[in-house]
Amino acid sequence: MRPYGTVSWVGMEVFLGAPQVPWDVAFMRNVTIRGGVAPTHAYAPVLWPLLAHGRLDPSPVFTHDLALADAPAGYQAMATRAEGSIKACLTP
Repeated sequence: MRPYGTVSWVGMEVFLGAPQVPWDVAFMRNVTIRGGVAPTHAYAPVLWPLLAHGRLDPSPVFTHDLALADAPAGYQAMATRAEGSIKACLTP
């Protein structure tokens, strides 16, 4: 860990358990530790048109295509990383 650096993580893993960081080392080197959910609202205005015009392929991210009624199963698969899941696409 370099002095005055920043350690960041993005995503729901924040709620599944804190990353293993040597706090005493981070403190003595003035390291900033940050985490939170992805800032999707900031990116949506740029990404939606790309999706609509077929210029962006989201398929590598969506590993499950589920009915809206199966949302709990999709969230469970993502939370446990079951079956290599990344994101579930919910279709009404």
